[in-house]
Amino acid sequence: QMGVDLAEYYYKEGVELDAVHILWIVQEFCNRGTLVDAVERGCMRTSRHIHSPPDMMVVYRTLKDIAEGMAAVHAQGIIHCDLNGRNVMLTASDADSRGFVAKVADFGLARVCHGEQISPCKLLGTVSHIPPELFTRQILSAAGDVWAFGVTMWEMTSGFRAYCGRNNCTIKQIVTSGKGALEPAQSTPQAFKDILASCMRDDPMARPTFPELCVSLERAIEEQSRA
Repeated sequence: QMGVDLAEYYYKEGVELDAVHILWIVQEFCNRGTLVDAVERGCMRTSRHIHSPPDMMVVYRTLKDIAEGMAAVHAQGIIHCDLNGRNVMLTASDADSRGFVAKVADFGLARVCHGEQISPCKLLGTVSHIPPELFTRQILSAAGDVWAFGVTMWEMTSGFRAYCGRNNCTIKQIVTSGKGALEPAQSTPQAFKDILASCMRDDPMARPTFPELCVSLERAIEEQSRA
């Protein structure tokens, strides 16, 4: 219907169309920028300052937005392959106490996976968010997106880029040595620490799925509301 409306609009405006069949990509405009922008502005903090404690309710609800989006993506047999803070967009929402909702974006590297994994596969994604099994065995699976989600969790509460200051080769060495799991700040709740640790398990089969993460995050939100 939207394609018909656009064609009618151009006809009324006297615009000539060069082709009979034109592919239109209609995307939502997300006017609050990326998740990285929000972290740098202190939107995940209690006092809008990068060094103040994280606002865990905002963090949890934003993570749940992402997890719900990724659950929908995986349900279609699609692996994102580049989940990170720059590929999560925020759009303003008056109905939400945060003033925004988060949406997963940028599927330029996404792959369709008809089984449990794709192997062998070349390296895809942002190096700091690549899981160990993709580095060592070129195995790509939905669990790799979960690892990237864990890295994103850590960045949201720390305010820093994961493995900041290290080059790609060093990051690969750290991640493949079994020491790639990022340690959360001591000030974060135990529920957050547990979820982060589960996402960054070396064994991809031991990581939770996004539907499971949605349940864990909802439980964490309930606990936080009582804190």
